[in-house]
Amino acid sequence: MDDVAPRAGAHGEEQQRRLRSEMAAPRGAAQRLYLRAIVVAKALLIACVCLATRARHRATPLGLASSPQAPAHPRRLGYARARRDSGLPGPRFARFGAPLPTNAWWLNLVFGDDALTATANALPFVFDCGHADGGVRASPSRVQAAAGNIQVLSDARAGVRLGATEKLGERIVAAHGALSVVLEWPVATGGRLTAPVARGAAFLTATYAGATPSISSDAPLHEHGSGNVTIDGRSTRCDGRLLNVERSVEAALDTDDLWAVYPSRPTSFVCVEAPFSLTATKKSPKLALRAALL
Repeated sequence: MDDVAPRAGAHGEEQQRRLRSEMAAPRGAAQRLYLRAIVVAKALLIACVCLATRARHRATPLGLASSPQAPAHPRRLGYARARRDSGLPGPRFARFGAPLPTNAWWLNLVFGDDALTATANALPFVFDCGHADGGVRASPSRVQAAAGNIQVLSDARAGVRLGATEKLGERIVAAHGALSVVLEWPVATGGRLTAPVARGAAFLTATYAGATPSISSDAPLHEHGSGNVTIDGRSTRCDGRLLNVERSVEAALDTDDLWAVYPSRPTSFVCVEAPFSLTATKKSPKLALRAALL
């Protein structure tokens, strides 16, 4: 009897546990169904809000609000639609595809319209190419320092421009990089003038192919030079006469700047004192000029 009683008690406990498990199973399934219903309801609510918002945006034109006090659309006020080609680089970058430089230090030389806007600081020179006759000019620069600031100053009047006597077309970009750009001007009668501009360059350089070289400045020759220039180491007058230059010509301007120009081959120039200019006597099939500040 003593052995039967414990077995009967254990059997009863097992039945109670089974009964509790069977009662809990439906309760757990109901909870899972309830949670799934909540998730589905939230998803439907979000979808309804998105659809309503999209329908409202479609019904309201851009720039118009549903309130009657909202401002009218700009086109109703007479503003024209923006041109799709606005901001494009245009023919000056015609040789290149995308991507194009957007913040290069030399971009003003490409897009500027005059000597004030078509300028680039490439020390030791400040370059500009906004002259109406084309070509590129290099102006000397100097650093002026004070207690609270440092400035780089330049005098365009003291600069030298390398151009051509022929009518030049719009400049284009022939090549470009991080430190330099090569500008090119087509000549109306055929040929071209090419000028590289580089940071830290010691020379102003121009190459001519089927163009007549010209060297000019806005300043006259220095008064103490009595209108003289130095041709291949010899001093000579600059009074409209013909000068035959084999290696170099030096000219002191009244701005106290001494410039030297080096042709790549012997060339004949007509020299004018005020303002200073040297103009080649004939078109050159192939010539390079380099100007340096001494």
